[in-house]
Amino acid sequence: MRRDLAPGGPGHAFIAEAERQPADLCVDKHHYSAFATAVCPLSVELAARHINTVLIAGVLTNVCCESSARDASIQGFRVVLLSDANGARNAVEHVAALSSIAQCFGDVRASDDTIALMEASSAPADGAPALA
Repeated sequence: MRRDLAPGGPGHAFIAEAERQPADLCVDKHHYSAFATAVCPLSVELAARHINTVLIAGVLTNVCCESSARDASIQGFRVVLLSDANGARNAVEHVAALSSIAQCFGDVRASDDTIALMEASSAPADGAPALA
């Protein structure tokens, strides 16, 4: 599995279906956790931008996603693992990882619920529509 994550490996490339925007932060990840500071600069880059909350989506729920969620939590980030935007080899592994995160390391929420919370929190208090 580690060979797959190395540059040029089948698990290293960014998937074409995920649209990146010019302002998106992109860092190379060469280990299971995106928050392993010795091998990935993501937590440093996020902290420099004053970002304190991370939404985690990807594969495998019980390997890279869970490792990233745990490490992010330990480093003081608020963690939301998107239950329907992660995947594992089977339902047992997926649910076990979701359970571990929910018990100790962050929130587990569906994507639609998370988007609704984000939209509600960005709406002005006076009920006027939020600017996008």
